[in-house]
Amino acid sequence: MKKRFLFLISAVCLSGAMLLGAAACKEKEPTPGPDPGPDPGPSVEDTVKPVTGIDPLFVEPAGFNNEYAAAFEEEGTRYVYYTRNTESKGGGDEIVLRTSVGGAAYGEQSVVLAPSESGWDSKRVYSPSVIKGQFTYNETSYSYLMAYVGTDNPYSRDNANAQIGLAVATAPTGPFVRVGTTAAVTYDATQFSANGMVSSKGATEPSLVNFDKTNKVFLFFTLYAPNIANAARFLELDLSGDLKDFAPVPAVYGSAVVTTGSELQRGNALLGADWVYTREEGEEYGALYAIADLAAEAIRPRLSAKEKVYYAAEYEALYEMETAEKQVWEDYGTVDFRNTSVIGDEARGEGYARLFGGCFVRDAYGWTISAETIDVIVTSSPTIDTRPDDYEYCRALHCVTLTIG
Repeated sequence: MKKRFLFLISAVCLSGAMLLGAAACKEKEPTPGPDPGPDPGPSVEDTVKPVTGIDPLFVEPAGFNNEYAAAFEEEGTRYVYYTRNTESKGGGDEIVLRTSVGGAAYGEQSVVLAPSESGWDSKRVYSPSVIKGQFTYNETSYSYLMAYVGTDNPYSRDNANAQIGLAVATAPTGPFVRVGTTAAVTYDATQFSANGMVSSKGATEPSLVNFDKTNKVFLFFTLYAPNIANAARFLELDLSGDLKDFAPVPAVYGSAVVTTGSELQRGNALLGADWVYTREEGEEYGALYAIADLAAEAIRPRLSAKEKVYYAAEYEALYEMETAEKQVWEDYGTVDFRNTSVIGDEARGEGYARLFGGCFVRDAYGWTISAETIDVIVTSSPTIDTRPDDYEYCRALHCVTLTIG
């Protein structure tokens, strides 16, 4: 919005060549201008997120990010959990939920997990993953388990020293009850640096898969730590007991996902991946798909411009090294500006410059819904050159259908 400035003009008065005294100079009174009326507020362009491709799942004004989602379908309802900042263009992070019944428009948002009043997750909670199963906490039965990222750093996720917590609920809409008062997957950056370096993301981006649809759970996550390679890791968890007895696990104890012998070895170690499991009727072993960010772009925001989907023929490939006869990971598809553009629409034909934080739409246990296609939800963002004033607060969620069969 253009601002008007009134400039006050001062004249400095001097006497002649021989300075005998100074004459006081009075500032000229400004001439009142017309009454500009009430402040009209930000323009429409400032309040609406740019749409340069396919429509977002739902519309929120610029200033509030919608990002790092998790989604599943159960009994005709699609549940989309995502990360949202608590204040326009600022605040901490909270986890919110929207639902769509039978493909209809998404309903209003509801907060399902907010930062705690104190402790390790008191400033930000973000990047959720939710599955169904049979869980017990404090001798009470629960049907849904959430893994989420938390931090007590109010300033940045990049330096958050983040950890992963667990929460449970009797219904997918919550309320979610935190499991204990400490993180389930712990992280301390000082353990990785002799200099006590703490500028690290930490343990982030959890993805839960319930392999037996009861309580045999794999918790995938990404570990960012000083002096070691950033990598996707996983923990195989037996959650058949009471979660009040769950012993926190240091993030570094997670097994690294094997990426040897594939393009994953060439710069993409499944960082930030979401996972989905599939197994045909009567088969002893199932397979895994992963969707992950590619390398970050140089122009801000320094995030991925595309998402890659990978496939492993057996989930046991998580533990196996590559051999000449067997390719562990296959490139199975891409989400980029091409499949987020609207062909023939001049305004929306570009697609999106940044696409990151992808997740699969799974069933409630973290399995595929269809053997032929799969929906993925990605986060988009404009760049600093197209939206210089608020590009960091224009992130939105979009859905793309990929063929897998």
